Amino acid sequence: MNLNANSRLECLVDAGFAAAQKHPKGDRSAHFVVLFDFWLASVMKELDVIGPFWEELLDSSYIDDFKLGKDPMEEDKKPLRYIEYPKEVRLGDYGFHELVAYGLARSAILDGEKRRLLLEHLTAGRDHRIRQASRSGPSTEIHEAMHIAYRRFARSKGLNPDDYNTVAKAFSDEARRRFQKKEQNWLRSVQSE
Repeated sequence: MNLNANSRLECLVDAGFAAAQKHPKGDRSAHFVVLFDFWLASVMKELDVIGPFWEELLDSSYIDDFKLGKDPMEEDKKPLRYIEYPKEVRLGDYGFHELVAYGLARSAILDGEKRRLLLEHLTAGRDHRIRQASRSGPSTEIHEAMHIAYRRFARSKGLNPDDYNTVAKAFSDEARRRFQKKEQNWLRSVQSE
């Protein structure tokens, strides 16, 4: 049998997880995942691949399903009526070792940064009216608010507000820049401990 390193790792993880589920004293798969999280964190540090590992996780389309105890279907049931202020992302909700949990939480953190940037470009009065009207009104209020915020953002950056693609890209780039700056500060604080 000729297994390359990736296939071998996948085979070993699958076998370990299956064995933990078949433990004679009961399912130990949760314990297996905790130990794997801590092992993975040490390997990421040892190989100095924390950043690339996080980028791979962020590029995964299914990553939002990994918040511990979260039912992925619950989010889809809740209608979006107004732009909510982003909640603080708690790493404990995503995993056991903070380096692994942070990687899994990155999409939620980036989404929060985009919302903060969006709300930053709505005036307090306008934001309040949109939030109040949208609680019972249609989702068109949200699109109107986003349109206003994008136009204000475009003007603040000297962009043509009518060039939607350029503005949307610049908006995303700015949110990602802020996100990466906060992330670098967080990573420095973790590595200095």
